[in-house]
Amino acid sequence: MTMRPVCSAVTLLVALAGPLAAQGGDWTTYGGNDWNQRWSTLKQINTGNVASLVPRKIFQTGIARLGSFENTPIVQNGVMYVTTPYNTAMAYDLNTNKELWRYDHKLGTTIFCCGPNNRGVAIHAGAHVYMGTLDAHLVALDAKTGEVLWDKEVADPTFGYSITHAPLVVGDNIIVGVSGGEYGIRGHVTAYSAGSGDQVWRWYSIPAPKGDPTFDDKAPNGWFGTWATKAENADLHRDIAKEKADSAKFADSWQRGGGGVWMTPAYDKESNSLYVTVGNPSPDLDGSVR
Repeated sequence: MTMRPVCSAVTLLVALAGPLAAQGGDWTTYGGNDWNQRWSTLKQINTGNVASLVPRKIFQTGIARLGSFENTPIVQNGVMYVTTPYNTAMAYDLNTNKELWRYDHKLGTTIFCCGPNNRGVAIHAGAHVYMGTLDAHLVALDAKTGEVLWDKEVADPTFGYSITHAPLVVGDNIIVGVSGGEYGIRGHVTAYSAGSGDQVWRWYSIPAPKGDPTFDDKAPNGWFGTWATKAENADLHRDIAKEKADSAKFADSWQRGGGGVWMTPAYDKESNSLYVTVGNPSPDLDGSVR
């Protein structure tokens, strides 16, 4: 397969004339709502006219570096916020077709695994925009100017940590996870204060044993979890007795067990519950060392 640098662009396909920032047309979270349902109330595009859509506006991002464009734009009050590979964030006025501002994150040392993609930003109170970066930072920007308000290192990128997903706003907290299971990270989700950037709490996807400062006595079945012998009714051919006997040799494996959280969590306001999907264990690139 031949890979070529491509200049990223955002294309808007619209069927009807009129302002792009229509009433009810805001899309203020990565998944469309806190549940990540990706459902829209808009009815301008339907089964009767979808085949006749044509481009009305094309925004050239100017990013010519190789990378997949995986961003979901955020739209609020007629402004669209877009991110690109390698962590450039931009704001466009959808009524004037003009770029309002651009922020290029200066990446530090990073060894991200699987492409320089970014899936988008979060917006809080219409005033602040938040982006996770490939060098595992969480950056807060002024929504009107793109000025950096604060920049926090979520985890050490030299150990393989990175952030590719769009953060999630829950109240006055910004929720963000980490990627890097390929490099032996310890996955976690962290909440930061939207205003100050101070860390509010952190939850680890790989539980710690008793005695460690991050030990959680609510973790089910202790830090070893459940010894599964089947998956989808398939025998895993595991020697559980031997694994348990050998486990003492790997007593510190929880520190690098992987379990990154590289997609935006969902939130249920009624129960005040956060739903998190956990990714691959570590190491996962070479099955012989698992």
